[in-house]
Amino acid sequence: MTDQEQPAEGDSASPHMRGAKFFEALLANSGDVLTLLDGQGHYIYHSAAIREMMGIEPEDALGFFAADIVHADDRDRVTDRIHYCLANRGVRLSENFRLPHIDGSWRWVEADVRNLLDDPDIQGVLVVSRDVTSRRRIEDHFSIAETTAGFGTYRWDKGCEAPAISPALARMLDLPEEAEELSDAAMYELLHPDDVERVSTTFASLENDPKPFSLAMRLRQQDGSYRHFVSHGFPEIATNNEIISVVGIMDDVTESLNTELSLKRTAEEYRLIADHAHDMFARHAPDGRVNFISPAIKEVLGYTPEDAVGQKMIDWTHRDDKAMVEQKMEDLRNGAESVLMTFRLWNADGKFVWLESTVHRINDEQTGEMIEAIAITRDISERKEYEQRLLDARQKAETANRTKSTFLANMSHELRTPLNAVIGFSEILKRKMYGPLGDEVYDEYANLIHESGTHLLDLINDILDMSKVEAGKMEIEPEFIDMVEIVETCMRFVEAKSEAKNQRMQLNLLTPDLGNSAYADVRATKQILINLLSNAVKFTGEGGSISVDLQSLPNGLEISVCDSGVGIDPADIPRLLRPFEQVADKSSQAEEGSGLGLALTKSLTELQGGAFRLESERGKGTNAIVTLPSAHPDLQTGSARA
Repeated sequence: MTDQEQPAEGDSASPHMRGAKFFEALLANSGDVLTLLDGQGHYIYHSAAIREMMGIEPEDALGFFAADIVHADDRDRVTDRIHYCLANRGVRLSENFRLPHIDGSWRWVEADVRNLLDDPDIQGVLVVSRDVTSRRRIEDHFSIAETTAGFGTYRWDKGCEAPAISPALARMLDLPEEAEELSDAAMYELLHPDDVERVSTTFASLENDPKPFSLAMRLRQQDGSYRHFVSHGFPEIATNNEIISVVGIMDDVTESLNTELSLKRTAEEYRLIADHAHDMFARHAPDGRVNFISPAIKEVLGYTPEDAVGQKMIDWTHRDDKAMVEQKMEDLRNGAESVLMTFRLWNADGKFVWLESTVHRINDEQTGEMIEAIAITRDISERKEYEQRLLDARQKAETANRTKSTFLANMSHELRTPLNAVIGFSEILKRKMYGPLGDEVYDEYANLIHESGTHLLDLINDILDMSKVEAGKMEIEPEFIDMVEIVETCMRFVEAKSEAKNQRMQLNLLTPDLGNSAYADVRATKQILINLLSNAVKFTGEGGSISVDLQSLPNGLEISVCDSGVGIDPADIPRLLRPFEQVADKSSQAEEGSGLGLALTKSLTELQGGAFRLESERGKGTNAIVTLPSAHPDLQTGSARA
């Protein structure tokens, strides 16, 4: 290693590891959500930014087909785009659609999609998405304003040479209506030479002081003449506080250069937007008094704007929400740019209405002090009612489930006792302990009664054990056990069925010198192994192989039950670990079972402080891996009891 290749003093990490950590840190702090889809279009990875976009943990949104969770109106289009992307390696496309947030709302998402299935380092479809809900709302408001008030809109994304423009603005600039951007010339090339410095200075200042602005300018028409415009815009801020675009409206004021008249006309246009919106727009003084409120208050609260002007909304607030609202407004006065709050207000009928309000602080340009607060408020009563119904339904379901589990756990004696009698008496008949039965048909019936009763008892035992676990009544009494002896006992239990299918079964001690002992409950451990071995025999065909591998690990003892059977589709594994789930496959439909074996195995393993996982592929067998606490004194943490 040369001197240049020596790591810095105190830095033992390799450049590769430092690079990996650097990119992990970038990914964790990115506002965009990075998602990977597999070759069938199912989610296999989400970056941590999905918590902000959808309000859920990354692992909670895996395994779904990507289009299944989008808005119903977008689903067919997104499905077609996914299939197109999967069918064309290396293709790159963009799409907009809606995704559900955990709060019940829909969020508009803009996604860049690229098929990288052929890339050996990625092997998936990479989706980089971002929340553009605010932008869509603004665009909708501007669209209403364009239609009713006759002005144009633009959007200038960072890094683009020229802004994208609306059809109305294209007409105002004497361009074809189908023009979507200033493609013939950059924005600054259209400006009057005397206005270039002032306009460029205004846009440059947004980097350090992002705030709404009004800007007068002259733009050249196609015939070489100039018309006067006033632009009212504001910057869009990303989650990293960087400007990603400037959005605004453009008003042609050529016919009147009077600044006061221009500002008045703009105010009227904004009032028109407020008058036609379902959300309430309000301007509040620093002390909370209403200076202006839109006519939507009539629809939301039943009052007229005149009823509210001069009033403090805090006086109409539910007493349980007042402290929160006062604290939010205090945060605004202390420098917060905006606050979001959910609260209740009295309406004209004397009832409370659930509202959600976003309040923005407006500062004095000279002093920086707060001179006004702008609030956009919407009625969310229906959403709150829906959330409450869901909560009530969930509580009822949980109560019913606990009642069921407790009932079954307490009924174990009543259910098992009659079956034990049936099995016991059929055993007496089967063995002819008191003499011959007199007819061969009786022998056959006695065998059937015994086999059916035994099978039914096994099913009931599984159900009762699962119910005990769910009800918290399953007792675990760990002790030091020799796993080799336990495994050999369980293998003898299934030996007859395995031999009937000419299967090869063996035990492999991968760490024979370490003792292969564990600190676990004997009965629960035997039940775990019998469940796994029975599944291996059941789903392994004629002449197949089954092995049990034991090895000691630093943090416990690992038992692997491996078979060469039909295997499981990896997508089905999470479902099969839930109670009463079975493999939906023709090759296994004839097999009997309650669908509790794997769920019970997982519960009994975790109840002992261990871990359980399945590794499998269809047609390539299954590897069921159980890790139990080690019996080594240094790792022994004491007994466990549920």
